Amino acid sequence: MSYARTLRRILFWVAAIPLFLLLLALSIAGFVISTETGLNSLLSLAQRVLPGQLSYNQASGRLIGPLHIEQFHYEDGSLQVALANVDLDWRPAELFDFAVNVTRLHFSGLELSLPPSKKAPPSDEPFTLPNVQLPVAITVADLQGREIRIQPAGVDPIVVNAVDLKVRTQEDGVHIEVLQAQSPLGEVRLSGQVNPIGAYPLQLQLAWKAITPDYGTFDGQGEVSGTVRDQLKLTQRVTGSAVLDLTGEVQQALVEPDWSAQVKLNVADLKPFVPDLAGKPLNVQVDAKGVMARFEGKGEIKATAPEIGPATLRFTAAGDEKAVRLDALKLTATDHPLTLEAKGDFKKDEPSFNASCQWQSQI
Repeated sequence: MSYARTLRRILFWVAAIPLFLLLLALSIAGFVISTETGLNSLLSLAQRVLPGQLSYNQASGRLIGPLHIEQFHYEDGSLQVALANVDLDWRPAELFDFAVNVTRLHFSGLELSLPPSKKAPPSDEPFTLPNVQLPVAITVADLQGREIRIQPAGVDPIVVNAVDLKVRTQEDGVHIEVLQAQSPLGEVRLSGQVNPIGAYPLQLQLAWKAITPDYGTFDGQGEVSGTVRDQLKLTQRVTGSAVLDLTGEVQQALVEPDWSAQVKLNVADLKPFVPDLAGKPLNVQVDAKGVMARFEGKGEIKATAPEIGPATLRFTAAGDEKAVRLDALKLTATDHPLTLEAKGDFKKDEPSFNASCQWQSQI
């Protein structure tokens, strides 16, 4: 009897001790993620175990949200991160459904200095698109960043006044509701969908604004659609002191890009670009195609020159990264019975232009 009672006690403690340790661990974890004291304890632990130096001025809230941190700094060699303040709120309960839902992420005063990138060794293997399948669904309902400065190694810094993002991932890819950024040079807005699997199908709408000191403001709007691996189509319209319409197509972009482009440029008044031609228009039309750096194309330019008045220049050309061949060039003037025809070639390694010209009178 005494032996049976002793055995039951042993079995009880064998089962109770692991359960007690589990409950203790859960209690500690709950304390860390659900209290402000636990948050500060976790940050203090990070200061001791991280390889670099971490500091912050104030931290309030809970790890499960909402969370607020001021004057955050981290430095590890040439990598430096500084944040004036950051606010985070999310829904941790959705982790049980394999989802990360960030309802609010606001930050300002981000300064990021990046270490020099390591050069990858050259490879003869053809580049292939990786299949990116996230283990969890991600939703960012409201991301706002202000006063951002990114300093890559060895180049000028990237300054962004503001960035806003709303995005979610699903089985059919990444859905970008809005990605908007503003900088001293202008602003850009992107929306659409991309699926980082297989051929990488995508459909993206792009709108932007560029501010120039001499030529005013330019607004652009267009779309990119197709697949990154097989075929991409691009349309873009730019308005301002000049109007540009561009349509293009790229096939097999990762192997040997086969491309084509059609460009139309209209300038109602050349004064902002060439003051001596104030009040004069310019019309340009170019149709080109090629494979990688090899190209062939034709075009037409209509303009008004001070010496000859309204004129039309038509040309046909071809070339590659080493040379450009002008197969035909014809200049005609509306107010003068003269025609100029020319052809020639230009070699990049030999900075010279060989040409033959012929003037013809149409009287």
